[in-house]
Amino acid sequence: MMQNPGMAPMPGMMGGVLPNPGMFGMHPGMGFPQFSPFGPPPGMMPAMQQRGDPADWNEYQNSNGASYWYNSKLGKTVNEKPAELVEYEQRRKNEAAVAAAQAKPVESKPGNGEPKKEASTKPIATKQIPGTPWCVVWTSDKKSFFHNPSTKASVWKRPPELLGSKEVDELIAQVPEDAAVDGGEKRAATTNGEASSGKREASVDTQTPTKRLRGGSVDDASRDSMDSASTSSEAGVASNVVSSSSNSKAPSQRPVVKPKIDPAMEAELKAAKDREQIPLNERIAKFKELLDEKDVSAYSTWEKELHKIVFDSRYLLLTSKDRKDVFDEFTKEKAEREKVEKRKKAEALREAFRTLLAEANLTVKTSFNDFSSKFGKDDRYRNIERMRDREDVFDEFMHDVRKKEKEQRRLDQEKIRLNFIEMVQEYSGLNRKSHWSDVKKKFRDDPRYERVDSSNQREEWFREYAKTLPKKKDKESDEDKPAEKEEEDDKVKEDREKQERQQASMRERERVVQEEMSVIAKDRDKERESHRYDEAVQHYKALLTDLVRQTDLTYKEARKILKKDSRYELADPLSKHQKEELYEEHLDQLSAKKKQTYRELLEEADVALDASWKEIKRKIREDPRYTKFSSQDSKREKEFDRFVKDKTAKALLEFRDLLKETRHIDFKTKSRIDESEQNMKDIVEILKNDKRFLVLEPLAKARKEILLEYIDDLARRGPPPPPTASEPARRH
Repeated sequence: MMQNPGMAPMPGMMGGVLPNPGMFGMHPGMGFPQFSPFGPPPGMMPAMQQRGDPADWNEYQNSNGASYWYNSKLGKTVNEKPAELVEYEQRRKNEAAVAAAQAKPVESKPGNGEPKKEASTKPIATKQIPGTPWCVVWTSDKKSFFHNPSTKASVWKRPPELLGSKEVDELIAQVPEDAAVDGGEKRAATTNGEASSGKREASVDTQTPTKRLRGGSVDDASRDSMDSASTSSEAGVASNVVSSSSNSKAPSQRPVVKPKIDPAMEAELKAAKDREQIPLNERIAKFKELLDEKDVSAYSTWEKELHKIVFDSRYLLLTSKDRKDVFDEFTKEKAEREKVEKRKKAEALREAFRTLLAEANLTVKTSFNDFSSKFGKDDRYRNIERMRDREDVFDEFMHDVRKKEKEQRRLDQEKIRLNFIEMVQEYSGLNRKSHWSDVKKKFRDDPRYERVDSSNQREEWFREYAKTLPKKKDKESDEDKPAEKEEEDDKVKEDREKQERQQASMRERERVVQEEMSVIAKDRDKERESHRYDEAVQHYKALLTDLVRQTDLTYKEARKILKKDSRYELADPLSKHQKEELYEEHLDQLSAKKKQTYRELLEEADVALDASWKEIKRKIREDPRYTKFSSQDSKREKEFDRFVKDKTAKALLEFRDLLKETRHIDFKTKSRIDESEQNMKDIVEILKNDKRFLVLEPLAKARKEILLEYIDDLARRGPPPPPTASEPARRH
């Protein structure tokens, strides 16, 4: 059997035999749903007899010691001994009795009740198609088909997703050597070597351990299969002894039925040995390595990923329950790793974006739009996909920039204050009672004085410095100037300075109020102008409604008429271009109104879908709405044609809605019509009860084409999905 070089041997495929359902936790003989997972599609199997060959029946025992029989060819399990096996044993007894009576060998020939074995087509090799859930399976007659283990689907034709693949073409061209062997030659070889193979199977089976596994628990189906294998092996040894003795007496007789070792059971037993010898932690690690090698998705399900891992020998290292538990644990761990990696990658991209922001030399006045227009082509900018994420990083960076700039301003201001205090300290003769108005003239030429922008700030810093000076008692000053007078002078100066500060504050307040009032005045003027414009538009529209009622007037002709009215002066705020636009809009409204009135007239005339203009014209020409629509007959006819076209399109659309509402029409309707034309007549009779069907009587041919097209479409799409069908929930 050929297999992928990078792929472990398939469990249950040893010796060219396909896997048995028992290896997947199913009872021997139950088979897979619908058909064997590696067998040809249903309906394409060669004809097989319901009564199999006695040699195809194998006897097993369950855990309770009860016997049952399984036919690997028919995929059938029975609790009672098959009738053909009973007949065969009885016939052997009769032949032995006759041989003993006549004392000569009697050649046994197959009777009427003994079915003849027919050559059957068997799958002999399979190979996984990399990157897909499909496998290629070769049969003994040199043919191949495709099988999907996940969905249990088998098809002869190549699936749509494999069409045009050169890799699949090369894979199909590599026919295994087993497929080149003729079916008849294989059967002859099997018949000739049956006795010897039975001995080998028995010897292997007797050495198979059946004790309980240590590394984990085995399900009931696996234990039953192992018990049955050990029981059948003992029966096989006894059968070989009887077979050898009977062959020496009657060499022409058929060999007795020999139990065979189930290949799936052999694979399970081998895996059981491994589970005993290898610790659980190591087996779990190997199974996780398998999942990692097969690139199992962290957000997929067990059923979707099973086809990737089921053919690997490490798959059987764990029991069915442990596999799913380890699979769930692996997917959760992988999902967490992917999330961490995704966060790290995103953080690295954000860090690169911050580096770009740092290199851009941004200021507090730089906006995000300005930055994007300048650095939009940089890779560090494009690596962050969402614009919202870029803007968030930009805002965080700009917040830090503003914070740093604010701190820098504070440091600069503190430096200016210290320089100012140093300048004041250099002046001698200051005391706690010194006034800023007396000494500030002496500092005006100093650059440290000019660095302080506000005069109030200078005075405030001077006062703070003056408070730090020590108190001094000057006796000479006390003798020259009484204390009362000095205090009075200080109070006068303080009052004067306070008044000056109040006046400066009032002037500043008046300036701010004037600016605010100017803004309010501008807004008021804009609102007044907008109100005048709206009034002018209303007056002009009213003038157009009263004087312009024909659509064939040009703007120049209409303006001459409008100027004669006294209300025309009320529209002076409007420019010439604005008046012309309002006039065109008025004409469009008149045309739409006339068109609507004309169409209402056609609706009242009950225009059929195949009606001609001459017939309808005779019906409606006396109506005043006919003449008001247009003075030209060609325009009336064009509008009539557009009306019929719109009505036809609407009728066809409503007929399609009628078909969707008709429950009598479903995906089986086409097959019923092919069987009998009466079904089509019944559908037509049902549809005749609806007005939407009858209105299309003039277009009967188009109506029938739509009906047939709808029936074909339903048949092509097949039965609708059940209302409860939904996609499986994603892992999180």
